Amino acid sequence: MLGQGRPADALKAVNQVVKLDPRFAEGYYNLQPDSWGAYTNRGTARLNRGLERENAQDARDALADFTEANQLNPGAVEPLYQRGLLYALAEEWDAAAADFTVLIERNASYALATYNRGLAYQNLGDLDRAVADYTKAIEIDSADPDPLINRGMLYAKQKSYERAIAGYEKAASLAPALLNPHFNKGQALEQMGRPKEAAAEYRILSKRPVQTTSPSRGRRASVSR
Repeated sequence: MLGQGRPADALKAVNQVVKLDPRFAEGYYNLQPDSWGAYTNRGTARLNRGLERENAQDARDALADFTEANQLNPGAVEPLYQRGLLYALAEEWDAAAADFTVLIERNASYALATYNRGLAYQNLGDLDRAVADYTKAIEIDSADPDPLINRGMLYAKQKSYERAIAGYEKAASLAPALLNPHFNKGQALEQMGRPKEAAAEYRILSKRPVQTTSPSRGRRASVSR
C-alpha cells in the first residue's frame, strides 16, 4: 500500500505514482490508510482534506481524479461511487443519481448505490422513485436501518403513518441507540391524533445518549430537503 499516516502523506505518495505513470489508474484510487480511516484513492484523500478545510478546490480536484480514474478503468466501482457521493455533497442530485444508476445497472444488488440513488431522488422531489429505491435497498440489506428511516419519512409525507411507524420500529430494533426512529415515530403518532403514545416516544429521547446516525455501513450521502 502507498503511504501511511496523515492524509497529506497519502496524497503525496499517490501523486508520485501518478506522476510516474499518468495512465496507472490505481494511482487514483489506491487504498490509503490513516488515522481517520481508509481513503480509497487520491480523490478521496483530497475530498476528505477539502471537507476538513472547507476547501472547494480540493473538492474540484477530487472530482477530476474520480472522473479520470473512471475513464482509465470504466469497470471500476469505487471511483464512480465516490464521484456520485461528491456530486451529492455538492447537491448536484441529477449527476449523483446518474452515477449511482450506472453502478446499479452493473450490479442490481449494490445496496449502498441503491440507497444513495434513493437519497438523490428524494432531494429531487421524486418521492415514488425514492421509495422504490429505499424498498430495494431494504430487500438487499435488511440489517441497515437508514433506508427504513428515510422510507418512513416519505410514507409520513404521504400520510401513510402506519407504514411509516412500522419502518421506524424495525429501524429501532436494528439500531437501539438511534434516536431518529423514536422522534419520527412520535411525530407520526401526533399526526394520527395519539399524543400520549407520541409523548412516550419522546421520553425515550431524554433517557439515551444522542445518536442520530446509524453505525457506519459504508460512506453515503444525506438528505438536504
